[in-house]
Amino acid sequence: MSVSATKEVCKQVKSHLRKFLNVTNLGDLHTYIGLTIERDRQNRTIYVSQADYVEKILKLSSMESCNPVSTLMLKEYATKCISTAPLDAPGKKQYQ
Repeated sequence: MSVSATKEVCKQVKSHLRKFLNVTNLGDLHTYIGLTIERDRQNRTIYVSQADYVEKILKLSSMESCNPVSTLMLKEYATKCISTAPLDAPGKKQYQ
């Protein structure tokens, strides 16, 4: 997996690594250490989920048929955590 600010930097790093390692391009990343990764290039967003990992752990614990329960949270805390406002340019760049 490689991540960089620009495609050019990514190409340079890969080129340098190939001098010392056998590097294989496996295409777009879909899973990594138990995470499912979905990328929307058009909207420049990445969605990361652990749903498959959670299902696996539930199955290993014989809890795959358990009932989910909402966790209560005081309203004043919930509004601090959840924002539907779009990110400004610096904030968007930070998470890309």
